[in-house]
Amino acid sequence: MKKIYLSAIVFILLTFIFYINSDLSQEKSKYQYVGVEKCASSCHNSKKIGSQYNVWKSSLHSKAFTILSSKKAKLYAKNANVKENPLRSKECLKCHVTGGELDASYFTATYKKEEGVTCEACHRRKFITKTFLPKEKDCLKCHSDSVHTIREFNFKDKCSKIAHPKPKEKPQEK
Repeated sequence: MKKIYLSAIVFILLTFIFYINSDLSQEKSKYQYVGVEKCASSCHNSKKIGSQYNVWKSSLHSKAFTILSSKKAKLYAKNANVKENPLRSKECLKCHVTGGELDASYFTATYKKEEGVTCEACHRRKFITKTFLPKEKDCLKCHSDSVHTIREFNFKDKCSKIAHPKPKEKPQEK
């Protein structure tokens, strides 16, 4: 009887320890956005890798936050019944800033909302281990038929305009 009782206590303790550790590991694994400068400084600003940072910098994605201060943005916000300033509205920020709808715990000190829609908005899922290329459904979270969209979103056309692939390596001579 003592053996069964002791086994039950050990089982309960191990279950409790596992439960606490799984909660902590989930919290530790929460993605934190680092901002575009980390991508640029890590290697995505060299010709050898494709100068992805420069492609992003010249795109409208890099200006997405700044656009919210325009008269046009204020008009769109008014038409969408957004009462607050578009620069502070979660309704606007969710598409105009990477992670714009999230609280501060999702961001490191290097993150800047002024950077707009950054690398992490499109490439976060497999960020470190494998290149993630967004699918149309990923883009349509923001580029959908709404009061904000001026014309129909053509995924293939838009992707070709922001494409920034790594250059193909030349075969080494023997």
